[in-house]
Amino acid sequence: MCEYETLKEEMLRDRIVVGICDKALSDKIQMDESLSLEKAKTQVQQKEAVKKQRHELQESSLVATIKQGQSKKQYQHVQQTRHQKG
Repeated sequence: MCEYETLKEEMLRDRIVVGICDKALSDKIQMDESLSLEKAKTQVQQKEAVKKQRHELQESSLVATIKQGQSKKQYQHVQQTRHQKG
């Protein structure tokens, strides 16, 4: 790979790392000395996928809870309590 391409990839990688909204993930991947552009993209995409799955699971759990007769407010209270404990 030519020097220009290497520099271009490093600049793109750095922009991804610094530009992501998830500060914890940004800090984590900045500590990786062998971080490549591909590895940075993969980690960000995996984090986004996990976040999306978590949201979908919470939504389906809310629907199931409401179907069981529990109100949305009761469900949110239970979720807040779990979040504070864990």
